[in-house]
Amino acid sequence: MLLFLTDTAAVSILAQVCLKKMTLTPKVKKEIRESVEQLVQKIMTHSHNGVLGNMYSTGLAMQALTVSGIQWNCRESLKMILDQIPKGTFDLPMTASQIIPSLEGQTYLNVIGLNCSADKDDIIPTPSPPTRPRLIHVRYTISAKVKIFIKGTITVHVPWGSTFFDVMKVAMEKKCKIFRFTYENSSWGPYITSVQGLMADDNQRTYWQLLSGNIPLDRGAGNYIVSDKERLEALTVSGIQWNCRESLKMILDQIHKGTFDLPMAASQIIPSLEGRTYLNVTGLNCSADKDDLDIITTTPSPPTSPPPCICVNYTVSAKVKTFINGTIPVHVPQGSSLFDVMKVAQDKNWNIFRYPAGMANPAYAVGVFGSVGQPAAQGQWGNGPKHCAVS
Repeated sequence: MLLFLTDTAAVSILAQVCLKKMTLTPKVKKEIRESVEQLVQKIMTHSHNGVLGNMYSTGLAMQALTVSGIQWNCRESLKMILDQIPKGTFDLPMTASQIIPSLEGQTYLNVIGLNCSADKDDIIPTPSPPTRPRLIHVRYTISAKVKIFIKGTITVHVPWGSTFFDVMKVAMEKKCKIFRFTYENSSWGPYITSVQGLMADDNQRTYWQLLSGNIPLDRGAGNYIVSDKERLEALTVSGIQWNCRESLKMILDQIHKGTFDLPMAASQIIPSLEGRTYLNVTGLNCSADKDDLDIITTTPSPPTSPPPCICVNYTVSAKVKTFINGTIPVHVPQGSSLFDVMKVAQDKNWNIFRYPAGMANPAYAVGVFGSVGQPAAQGQWGNGPKHCAVS
């Protein structure tokens, strides 16, 4: 599944709305309208408490929603932005440039109507008298258990209004061997690339995460303003953190229900049950495996009584192209699947309940009932009837 990025969607909406001002065919206009509507809905599903996506995508998203014409809670987003401005959240030129248009009730699309040469450069800054900033003390920790073990804690004093990045620089000046770090400048501020020589690694999905009181920060080192007596941490994070235990519990609960009985379904869950993935196949040496499974000769079990039969009412119904409606009671052994019911119904009344079935992944898919076909692009009669146990 592709990752949805709110800021990317917002820029796409602005670009497509700009295109609508051009001479376009009705078909292209319709495609643009549908695309904008879909992107707007996705942005709205990623909104909470006035934040659209995250703090830094909100500015672009507000512009996109404004030009889209959708009804949304603009006041809530504006309040959130105004609350964050005195905290220095949008001090960087890049972040400021994205929220300023919305604060003026404008968007990037209004740039075409600006006449910059008419603006007067008559702003005369008044220098403030020099003041001595109040110092605060912050506890800073680095921690890593990836490749090498890193651990270090230090208390530093920095001026009030300092950023996390300032704290890291002061710590490095005091104890360079432990707290040394490297960074790269970007339009969003400094990006931490290594701490104590341990580099962030995109291939290994390892990066340095910044925390305050064990809570991950939603902004970079150069944007986060620290507070007095705050506890900060730079921690290595390897891979995506997710609730693996919860997924494994669900799979184990479903195994005894026969959910993964088909070879295709089983082949997809077995690696995870072994703590492996398909990528481990390259390290396997199948020729070294011994075919040492003993052939067990067993005494045939005495015949057992057939399983009890159950009665199921089975109905087909359709109002596509032609009208189809039929119901039949069928008797099948306990433990049968919906697919078994369908086969018995077809045997009893082929004219109404006939169907061809093709193999699908991970089970049978029904393509036609009676004379009515339903292409997969438009819908399906059903997937996986072989897996649905009846009772």
